[in-house]
Amino acid sequence: DRVSELLDAGVRPEFAAKAAVYARNQYNMRSISHVVAGELAHRTKSSEWMRPFVKNVVVRVDDMLEILAYYEGKYGRKPVPNALKRGIRDAFDKFDGYQLAKYRGEGKTVKLVDAVNLVHPAPTDRNREALKQLVEGTLRSTETWESKLTQAGQAAGVDGDKAEMKSEAWAELVRTRKIGYMALVRNLRNIIEDAPDVVYEACIMLLQPSLVQKSRMLPFRVVAARDEIE
Repeated sequence: DRVSELLDAGVRPEFAAKAAVYARNQYNMRSISHVVAGELAHRTKSSEWMRPFVKNVVVRVDDMLEILAYYEGKYGRKPVPNALKRGIRDAFDKFDGYQLAKYRGEGKTVKLVDAVNLVHPAPTDRNREALKQLVEGTLRSTETWESKLTQAGQAAGVDGDKAEMKSEAWAELVRTRKIGYMALVRNLRNIIEDAPDVVYEACIMLLQPSLVQKSRMLPFRVVAARDEIE
């Protein structure tokens, strides 16, 4: 409501767009940048900066879905402004098959396949096969920590020791660094309990400045994890 009030009161739309891109990229603020994008899409449909603004405010795949869900929830599905659709279409170029599979948005108001059907992104070498599988309904994520543990649980159901399978799964994720930084922080207790042999390696990951910066994780997550472990 406050964003709407400010825009209606005369805040320059281009300034609001720059503020949203800054907030998303520098301060990792997601929800408010989605709101600003949705409100600007409704009010500013023909400015030349609108398309690159949408592309630049999208950092993660599900940003696209949240912006569309906000817009449709407040203003209805049709017609979605062309500038919003074109910006989202451009944003697809940022993502590879792994990222698209991870954020399919199943069960969400707007799923990734809905976004694809709406904006018709041009496939790239990085995502061509994933987009094809997404539309066909066969795209699955097999490299995330959730899927690795699911696979371990299923294998344990057949072969026996579930605890050992979980330990091996956590160890592989940490040693190969196939676990994301936020997932690592959120699962420290599980790693300590299920795979104590890789705690030291997990700590090394936690202290890598490049991984901290790339994670875009807000500091309170680290505090919450520390409190949980203590």
